[in-house]
Amino acid sequence: MKELTIFENLYDRNTDKKLRFENFNALETAFENISKNKIDKKTDSHLVSPAVFLSNTTRANKNVVKWTGWCCVDVDNMGSDEFQNLDFGFRCFVYSTASSKKDTPKFRVVIDLDRDVDVSEIPHFWFALNKELHGVVDKQTKDASRMFYLPANYSGAFNFFLKFDGQPIVVDELLSKYRYEEISGTSTSVYDRLPQPLQNSITRKKIGEMQKTYSWTSYRDCPFVSK
Repeated sequence: MKELTIFENLYDRNTDKKLRFENFNALETAFENISKNKIDKKTDSHLVSPAVFLSNTTRANKNVVKWTGWCCVDVDNMGSDEFQNLDFGFRCFVYSTASSKKDTPKFRVVIDLDRDVDVSEIPHFWFALNKELHGVVDKQTKDASRMFYLPANYSGAFNFFLKFDGQPIVVDELLSKYRYEEISGTSTSVYDRLPQPLQNSITRKKIGEMQKTYSWTSYRDCPFVSK
């Protein structure tokens, strides 16, 4: 069973509007039909989340119980050449977002999972999925209660809806493949695993860089302003 929670807009925090689908195929068909609706801007569309919330609560990470057998990720930094060769090794479908353009396609990937993901597993699962997708995922989508705009045929956008065959992601296998401790506070960093002489050398170099003097006349030539 695949379930989603519906929100009327970004400010809607009520979690009582839900839809249930017998399987991923039914979810895919519903999204594909919705993607044909012509909309001028994304704020005219509803939002959804794979999260199930505690009864009589509002949308917040602390109220999430689980994700029901599917998840969704944003991809905003893929070039047009990469997009032409888009391929996934699992069952999913892809739909464009309102800001998608021909030379910079932006889209969401809705992924079939072999089981629900408990809220306690979501941080590890998100980390593992990001690794599996080689870091192309927008890291801002990691919140357990994250919402996503539904697909649409947006005016002026590069619109598409693509389906990819395959098997659902096996959640247990993905979690086992990438140890979450690699980025947790209990693990040692890459720096900590280096030989002590090399650690000392890096430390001296960093201290030397901190002692440099900088000057600038405005933000245009300030070395600390993002280019």
